[in-house]
Amino acid sequence: MLATLAGMEPPGEHLVYDGVRESGAPLAVWRREKTALSTDLKAVRIMVDLPLKDWPSAAQLEREFAATSDRVTQERLRRKISIRRGLGDGETFAFPVWIWKIGDALLAANMAEAYSQIQQQLRAAFPDTAVAYLNLANGSIGYLPPADLYDEDLYQVWQTPFDRGSLERLESATAAAFRTVRR
Repeated sequence: MLATLAGMEPPGEHLVYDGVRESGAPLAVWRREKTALSTDLKAVRIMVDLPLKDWPSAAQLEREFAATSDRVTQERLRRKISIRRGLGDGETFAFPVWIWKIGDALLAANMAEAYSQIQQQLRAAFPDTAVAYLNLANGSIGYLPPADLYDEDLYQVWQTPFDRGSLERLESATAAAFRTVRR
């Protein structure tokens, strides 16, 4: 990371094309030019109502745990109980997302492991803006896989408490929050 920072242009400067220098091949010449730095700083927290899978209540999961002696099943139930307790027994969860505008950059953070699709889509929606998306901030509550993976037998799909479409809903809400903080 430090090598990346050391290789960046100095703050308040950017490269500007300055013509061609003939050599064995034509070479582009660049010069540094001063640029105004944004000092804009905004922070918001949004709550995104995410649908939950049709899981049993925490009490029912605890009864299932007590009724089995299989170690693998017990471990999976123990994790599921912990998640269910954190989410409550409702059908949706008010999922917190922290949003920042720092200078010209946009950042978002959440407490799950959202698939990288969310970063790709947000960067495509804001192509002239530095965008970063941070996972597992302020807790850990499961995965957010894309809707099309819910038909696959994947750990991230059967482990997550969030129902199909949650990642896409999160992406849409984050993009809307980005548009708001950019104003």
